[in-house]
Amino acid sequence: MLVFVYLNPDSGAVQVSVDLETAEIVRPDGTVPLRVAVQDTVLLDGTQPDATASQHAETAG
Repeated sequence: MLVFVYLNPDSGAVQVSVDLETAEIVRPDGTVPLRVAVQDTVLLDGTQPDATASQHAETAG
């Protein structure tokens, strides 16, 4: 797995690019377990199989 993190000068945001070529962590539904934390604050936790659907529902509603 290759992970690149950099500051995108166009958006001013931290950008993360992940290449899963050698990792076998893709779930059968095509999603990838992912947890994002800044400092000690977890901003996104999709490590549970049904977390992705609930994350999308929260942001859509």
